[in-house]
Amino acid sequence: MVERVTNQAMQSTALSNIFRITEGLAKTQNEISSGKRISKASDDPAGSRITMQMQTTIAQVKQYVRNIDTNQLLLGAGDNALGSIGTTLIRAKELAVAQLNGSGSSQTRQYTAAEIDKLISLTLQAANTNVKGQYIFAGTNATVAPFSASASGTVYTGTSENLQIEIAGGYKVSLALPGSQVLGTDLNPTLSNATLLSSLNAGAGVPAGSFTINDRAGNRATINVTAGMTVGNVLSAINGSGLKINASINSKQNGILLTDT
Repeated sequence: MVERVTNQAMQSTALSNIFRITEGLAKTQNEISSGKRISKASDDPAGSRITMQMQTTIAQVKQYVRNIDTNQLLLGAGDNALGSIGTTLIRAKELAVAQLNGSGSSQTRQYTAAEIDKLISLTLQAANTNVKGQYIFAGTNATVAPFSASASGTVYTGTSENLQIEIAGGYKVSLALPGSQVLGTDLNPTLSNATLLSSLNAGAGVPAGSFTINDRAGNRATINVTAGMTVGNVLSAINGSGLKINASINSKQNGILLTDT
């Protein structure tokens, strides 16, 4: 049987072809103008997945580059701070030596004391160097100034851990050493009854808690350590515990000596 193709059917087919060609031309024009072959996920699902993976990788690489730039900035600031501290300490030594040579007077000693106070302030300022909101010598507690002045000396309130950043997949580097390592093994090594526990252990302090102590007779006592305690408070707690032990600061003034009584 011969089928008759009507003019309407022919027109409909022609229009469909025109729409398809027009859509293809529009897509090609969009790819040329945008420089993108895939504008939406439905254009190429597999290609879209690969594109998203590549975008994630590129974003990670950019972050690694920013981390490296930040690391270089902090290292430079740290070098400058340590150089400033070194210069300040040299000047302080010069002043001290000048006053020990016998030519100093009460007036020059007053001037020297005033200058040393300024040098201490400058050293504290350098030790609390802040870059982009981060204190470079504070360890992992980088949002809080690590050093402060107290009646017993300088107190370090940072941490002993290194602050690290990732510069490649699974590879981290330290931004800077904590102040407890950089600026001395102990910020106040000579103990006295007034020494705060918070200033010990290279300024990291002694954490609150408790410890148990025994005498030779087998008697046991628990000594509680709380915030704000001094070495003298600990000695008094041990000596007042009822144990046959005497606690005192050792002859080198760098630790506590326990002796049987």
